[in-house]
Amino acid sequence: MSSQKISTLLKIALLTLSGLLIYSFYHKVVNIDDCWLGEHAYWLAKLGFVKSELMRGITNQESRFLCHHKFLTLNGALLINIFGFSLYSLKVVALIYFSLFLIVFYKFTYKKLFTPTEFYFALLLLLSNALLFDFSFVFRPEILIMFFGFLSYIFLNKSMQDHKTSYYNIILSGIFAGFCVFTHLNGIIFILSGSLVLILNKKIKQLIVYNLATIPVIIFYFYDFTQKYNLSFWFYQLNQTPSHDRTPNVPFYITSITNLLNEHLRFFHSPREMSLTLLLIASVFLSFKYLKQYKNLMIYTLFLIILLPILSVHKATYYMIIYMPYLIIIIVLSFRNLRRNYYSNNNVNPFKSGYLALIVFVVIYVSTNLIYDIQTSMNKFSAYDNSLLSKKFIKEDTHRCNIIAPMDFMFNEIENFNRIQGEICYTEMQKLNKNIFRDGFLDLATTNNIDYIILGAYCSEKLGINLYSGDQFSKQGWTLLSKKYNMLIIKRTKIL
Repeated sequence: MSSQKISTLLKIALLTLSGLLIYSFYHKVVNIDDCWLGEHAYWLAKLGFVKSELMRGITNQESRFLCHHKFLTLNGALLINIFGFSLYSLKVVALIYFSLFLIVFYKFTYKKLFTPTEFYFALLLLLSNALLFDFSFVFRPEILIMFFGFLSYIFLNKSMQDHKTSYYNIILSGIFAGFCVFTHLNGIIFILSGSLVLILNKKIKQLIVYNLATIPVIIFYFYDFTQKYNLSFWFYQLNQTPSHDRTPNVPFYITSITNLLNEHLRFFHSPREMSLTLLLIASVFLSFKYLKQYKNLMIYTLFLIILLPILSVHKATYYMIIYMPYLIIIIVLSFRNLRRNYYSNNNVNPFKSGYLALIVFVVIYVSTNLIYDIQTSMNKFSAYDNSLLSKKFIKEDTHRCNIIAPMDFMFNEIENFNRIQGEICYTEMQKLNKNIFRDGFLDLATTNNIDYIILGAYCSEKLGINLYSGDQFSKQGWTLLSKKYNMLIIKRTKIL
């Protein structure tokens, strides 16, 4: 098939995929981090500092919270101040930076690194990727890190090719790497990877300038530290939270080695990750000699992959988003090499079967991820449902009520209640205190002056009260209001 026909097919596929992506934005279902991280932006916009009522009782977050994703929170607070608080005010932050990334990706690759057809192919791999498709409209920091990290790589790459004494490119690379850290502490892998590439290329002067350039931006990470809420308070919140995946009292180096050895779990977590991993492995294996000419790209990507499990606190697959562009570039470069060899005049070309094999892996990748993309597009949410639920079961003035509810209840009820505590707050505390179960959970809710409890099926089972009868609730001072539609709703017998 000619390049022109392939280009036309790719454009049609991209147009269809773009339509599906845009449709997915309409009433898109709430991701838990839209709530968890979005609340930080809400309080910053309202009070001028970050705290968390959803996580009240964990590391004193109801007073102040310092371990939030600083640049993401600032972006969210800015849009809340401009457009008012809503789910869309938060979700659109990721979309803005994803759009900026696509512009930068186009400028860096189109008719430079890639031919137009190769660029369309790369865009198809990017837009169809289920992680990018989903998190391009979720209030999380990975898309922002991906954007700043890619800018850092571009200017790092330019500095390698620049034989002049100018430090302009390496300074910009350092600044954007600093923004990665300002956005999320995982972003430090971009500073380290850039530094290691410079060391391997014996660019010692550039290394010093690069690291110095990161400092002015990183300093902004500490903008909300005060005399009371200081570095020791930050360490306390970072290390004592039950939300981080770590084994207590185990040295950092042991944890890092274990995480690195288990990193394959991230790449083979589900079919969407497996399809990408197999495509990447096949691409590198079949075109390794060709890819060696892109040494800095390969080394930079390898360092990112290795450093992430060493420094991150979760095996979350969405962390892969931050180095997704480099994986896609490697795959497209491999595809170019195999395609050229396939159409060469050499009848004994061993790459012919490799090219066909890679096509199979691409088809598996796109079709697998497309299934996830369609599912993402079909899941919808309306904040109006929370309002209806509140009006149906709560007859008191809600502005005086404290409630435990699913995290998405904050949309848009956060201003209608005195306090909303997330149901997941109690399952998180349960990791440190096994007594938060059955009567122990209800007693703690009473101690916390909770007036109403709304639990989904998972949390009601996790907290041990899913099978409680009305009498059992009554003995603990609670009244059963509803047990329908996978939702358990109870009310404290005496509301002060």
